[in-house]
Amino acid sequence: MAAGSKNLLGIGYMLVAAASFAAFSVVTKLAVPTIPLMEIVFYRGAVALVLLCLWEKRRYGRLQPSVARKDLLIRSLLGLTGLVAYVHALGHIELGLASALNQSSPLFVALFAFLVLHERTRLVIIPLILVGFAGATMVVSPDLGAINVHALVGLGSAVVSALAYTWVRKLRKTDRPETIVRWFSATVSLFALPIVTVQGWTVPTPYEALLIFGLGFFSLTGQLGLTNAYRHGAAGVVSPFLYFAVLLSLLLGWLLWQEWPTLTALGGAALLVASSIGVALLDSRSPAGGNHES
Repeated sequence: MAAGSKNLLGIGYMLVAAASFAAFSVVTKLAVPTIPLMEIVFYRGAVALVLLCLWEKRRYGRLQPSVARKDLLIRSLLGLTGLVAYVHALGHIELGLASALNQSSPLFVALFAFLVLHERTRLVIIPLILVGFAGATMVVSPDLGAINVHALVGLGSAVVSALAYTWVRKLRKTDRPETIVRWFSATVSLFALPIVTVQGWTVPTPYEALLIFGLGFFSLTGQLGLTNAYRHGAAGVVSPFLYFAVLLSLLLGWLLWQEWPTLTALGGAALLVASSIGVALLDSRSPAGGNHES
């Protein structure tokens, strides 16, 4: 297949991933009022785990082997922390702002890749990171006075997710994307299960059962779409299309909940997205740059 055709296919997969991540955020926000947070986290992991195992069995005939198990566990625990923070944020702030904060992880990935993995980075990334931090400040504290704690938790989800993606950069040398995603989903389920058991289970209504299926389905299709986007297209070409999720989340937040952030917060979100795209593009062109597959 020609490079142009591969890039178009990669863009298509990335748009599927972006739409899936936006749909996951909508389903989560719909579930938060009636389903306890840790139950949402458990169902997200359990449903995705079952669907992924079935998909692996169908595609490969078996589950893909695990190699670097210690790093897989570290990545999974970091991802669990980021997921809990993101679900909390979705329940308390506007959908579009939560998405913009969560999608700012490339800013921190570039920083952690330098600090943790000692990867060389381009100097031009530094001012982009500073612009992103300025945007984050505008979202977390729109009046530049009082801090929105829930937005700060949303930003925390991006920071922890970036650490998780940093471990994905290590794991790409040893384990397949399906293995990384499976470990993450299994860890989420196992760690949430005892908490949910102590708190007491709630019997889902048919509507809530549909939401529960959506949690796992959309998170899995997003991850697989992201993986295939980077597999088929050049990272520098396909990565900006992931931020379609932020625009879609803003639109869906307005349509479904009549949410419209303040101009300051919107400006901060725009700076976050622009700087994140810039960092992602520069990072993808560096020798150590890589996919954020989970």
